[in-house]
Amino acid sequence: MLYVVTYDITNNKRRQKVLNLLRSYGVSVQLSVVECELDSARLAQLRKRMGALLNPRHDRTTGSPSIRYARAARRTWSAWALT
Repeated sequence: MLYVVTYDITNNKRRQKVLNLLRSYGVSVQLSVVECELDSARLAQLRKRMGALLNPRHDRTTGSPSIRYARAARRTWSAWALT
């Protein structure tokens, strides 16, 4: 399933680490937006790896199925769900 992942991270070093991680799963389509093709195992792996990088007090991330899948899947996740 194609997911759209967005992030708002103030710390430059942490933001670059998250961007590099996301690019290993997908393609940047705009600043702070990456599209990732993820099955359930890769989604779980990405969430775990991002959870290790993020600071939930300062960082915001969201991931949701691309609009073409949204009607069927209606699931989202955020940094709060990662911890």
